Amino acid sequence: MARRFEMEEGGSRKFWEIAIEGHTVTVRYGRIGTDGQTKVKQHGTPEEAAKDAAKLVAEKTKKGYVEASSSGASAPKHPSPRARPKPPSPRAPRGRGLARRPREARGAAVRAALHR
Repeated sequence: MARRFEMEEGGSRKFWEIAIEGHTVTVRYGRIGTDGQTKVKQHGTPEEAAKDAAKLVAEKTKKGYVEASSSGASAPKHPSPRARPKPPSPRAPRGRGLARRPREARGAAVRAALHR
């Protein structure tokens, strides 16, 4: 049986799923609305697999992930990523960064950017 956890932080909506089958722990994660990525880890015994899974669940819940309801009837498994509008970007409007600096500082900023 797989367990699904979800987290919404800022503009990001993520999911994380974990399933244990015998010696194998399978983790699937990514943005809500996508298939995500899958990682499979083999363990020596089913007990080691269960212990590793419990540790991973504890780490995710500590980071803020919340277990999704198991009913499945209230929400689709992968809701559309466009279900909610994106919040406005916190960055400054384009074209103002270098223009407000004195001429000498503009040159230094450009040189620093080129040497990265």
